[in-house]
Amino acid sequence: MKKHLSVLALYLRSTAWRVLLLLFVMAAAETALLWSNRCSYEDYSFLGSHLSCSGMEWVCFGFFAVLLTLLCLSGTSYGSQADYTLQRLSIKPQTAFLWQSIVCCIWITAFWALQVVLLVVCSSHSLQQIPAGYKGPQTMLMCLYQWDFSANLLPLGCVAKWLRNVLLVLASGVSAAHFSWQQRMGHFDFAMILSALVCVFTFMNAQNRSVTLLGIIGAIAILFYVVIHIFKGEEDDVLETIRQDTTAAAS
Repeated sequence: MKKHLSVLALYLRSTAWRVLLLLFVMAAAETALLWSNRCSYEDYSFLGSHLSCSGMEWVCFGFFAVLLTLLCLSGTSYGSQADYTLQRLSIKPQTAFLWQSIVCCIWITAFWALQVVLLVVCSSHSLQQIPAGYKGPQTMLMCLYQWDFSANLLPLGCVAKWLRNVLLVLASGVSAAHFSWQQRMGHFDFAMILSALVCVFTFMNAQNRSVTLLGIIGAIAILFYVVIHIFKGEEDDVLETIRQDTTAAAS
């Protein structure tokens, strides 16, 4: 158990300060963007239009790409010394991959959770400018649901979108960890790029059920691809061990 905790702590240490700094910069940038584009409102419908025209979603996608890059480089020879440390620990590569995937999913969840908090806080501040006669208890949800990006972040009662969001977080996390796995093997992996593209494509279309279904299928396909490669890598490790034992016995 101590070895497993060491691997978990290793990935947390190698990513924590970078990711936290990124989240801080993202929060500051998006808050400044909405503040610089603030205007007066006569009713809540203008708030939804204001949010959709702010370009906030593209700033978010840019920071998300940076986040995935940081997570991909953790555990490789490019971004940290985790690769050297893993070689010293007597732990299976598949187990290290599992812990790295968990850490990546945690940070990705924190990223999108912060995005929701920013939207809610900024919307609450903007709603203060609307006269009392034009707003009610559900005004904020109505405003956010008018914008495709926020409607995907907070899908309310749409179970399919909640399922898609969970699967996209899992697909993004395991694909980032799989990139590190492949880099340690001397290969390059495109699963992370595909998962990022699926996220952008589905989050820009809130009302299209076919797009939601495609997002679910795409996330499942990425997860299936990574799992197959991980098990294939485990079989290759076993075969390599057998070959080494056979060679040693023959000599």
